[in-house]
Amino acid sequence: MDIAYSAPNESTSFQLSIQGATCYLDNFKRDPKYSGLGLGRRFYLDIEEFLREAGCASVRLSLLDEDYLEFWMSLGFRFTDEGDLEKILQG
Repeated sequence: MDIAYSAPNESTSFQLSIQGATCYLDNFKRDPKYSGLGLGRRFYLDIEEFLREAGCASVRLSLLDEDYLEFWMSLGFRFTDEGDLEKILQG
């Protein structure tokens, strides 16, 4: 299943691909003018809840901007051997 989303005010957008138990989150973007408001975190946590309910065991993404590394790490993502970021959702 593939999903693409863009908020009406274009504050946040992403692409999501569910392939078996692994979900790939791509192009997760937040408008910098909304930085520091917690919108990106809240938006991601809503996505994660959806993925858990869909039976996904992990979420993977490619880090496109080093400026967001701390954000993803604070949400529990860790580097894989391939250099992507991954968060295990279910054991």
